[in-house]
Amino acid sequence: MENFDRRSFIRVGSLSVFGFLSWSDVLRLRAQTAAAKRDLSVIHLWLTGGMSHLDTFDPKPDADTRYRSQFKPIETNVSGIRISEHLPRTAKLANKFAIIRSMTHRQAAHEAACNLILSGHDPLPTIQHPSLQTVVAKELGPRNELPAIVSIPGATGS
Repeated sequence: MENFDRRSFIRVGSLSVFGFLSWSDVLRLRAQTAAAKRDLSVIHLWLTGGMSHLDTFDPKPDADTRYRSQFKPIETNVSGIRISEHLPRTAKLANKFAIIRSMTHRQAAHEAACNLILSGHDPLPTIQHPSLQTVVAKELGPRNELPAIVSIPGATGS
């Protein structure tokens, strides 16, 4: 009887008394519930000054030559998703990540746009907003011995 609190024990016990659940049913349901619970992790890879989206995850193969990648797109393990030929191992993992290709903003300066994307707010000199990662970590709370956020400072000072 591992990790049963008093209420759970009474709830399960009352079901057992009325013939609804046997102890093996309880253990089976507990195992199914444990298997259904999975930790969700998000890796937000922010490449300040890094590779262009056109040359990595958004090659735009059907666009005019002025707007598409110079590299060949390759198929991933997700139908309809193509990424750069330079990411063949990543292409095999496409069912494990999400590519967001619909983000837009009206910021003219890259630094202001980075601030907007990372915090969800237009930059104001007198107000500092927490990053989205900080908000998610606060809302989810601690889950294990690993840190909720790992941020390596870069050009944006994040």
